[in-house]
Parts: sequence; C-alpha cells; structure tokens
Amino acid sequence: AKTAATPSPKRGAVPIPRQHAAPNAKPVTNAMQKLADLRQALLASGLNIQPEDLTVRVKSGTVRSHYEHPDQATNHNLRLEYSAEVLIVEYHGAPSAACWLVAKWLHNAQPGHKPDALKFEADILDDERADLLITVSDLTDIYHVHDAADGIHIDACTPTHIDRKVYP
Repeated sequence: AKTAATPSPKRGAVPIPRQHAAPNAKPVTNAMQKLADLRQALLASGLNIQPEDLTVRVKSGTVRSHYEHPDQATNHNLRLEYSAEVLIVEYHGAPSAACWLVAKWLHNAQPGHKPDALKFEADILDDERADLLITVSDLTDIYHVHDAADGIHIDACTPTHIDRKVYP
C-alpha cells in the first residue's frame, strides 16, 4: 500500500536576537538586497513580467570571512560571493530585452563586473512564449560588522569596489 508523504513544515523568518538589534532598527528581511532590487527592476520594467512568473535565487555562493585571521584580528567583515539565477516563465517578449535589463541592473549593482557575467538559456514554448533562464555570475555583497553599545551591527556596503579597503 502506498502512503502519502508528510509535507514539510513551512519555514518562517529567523529573527535576530533582540540583544543584538538596535532599538530603532528597521525590520530585518530575509531578502538579499541586490537580488530584491533585481526582481523589482524586472517587475517594473514594462515587459509585463508578473510576480508569479518570476523567480530570483542564489544558485551557489561562498562566505568569505577574515574573523580572527592572524593578520586582521579586528576585521569581522563578511563578503558573500555568489551566482544568481533569474527564471521568467512563459515570457512573451524578446529574450534580448530581458537580458538587456539584467545587464543594465548589473552595471549599477556590481561595478566592474566581468563582461561575460551573464549567460542565458531559453525553452521555446511556442511562437510567442519562452521560459527564460538568465544566470548572473560573480556577484558580491560586502558587509561591515562592528560592535556598538547596543549590540553587533551588520551593515551592507555600497556597490563600489571597496574590496581592497575591506579585504586588503
């Protein structure tokens, strides 16, 4: 006899302990800001991409930390290096238009990116629709971590090439 699989419980947001949160801090979200901005740029692009047809996710990533590194004992900063995937299902436009929008976003979000940081695949569904997958490689988010009187603060750094300042 076949048994029905038990569904996994839904995962909720993991709260940051109050002892580490600033009293007047903005609510914490689980979204990575660069990818949230990319998603919003595509939805607001005028290409008629609907939220339910768009998935933006991290494909793979690495966390770089110099915490208690012998040469940088006070450097607690983090750098997230990752590739992201943008999936647009049943897309009704030219793939070049969506790729151009992602390239435009990348130019602003990741200054100095590699010229071949974007790759794409398309499944042609019919004469008018395609499932489009755009992969964005070599993304970097840098976070400055510091102690303050009200706890530990983790601040996202601006999208500039500050790697040499944060990670000599």
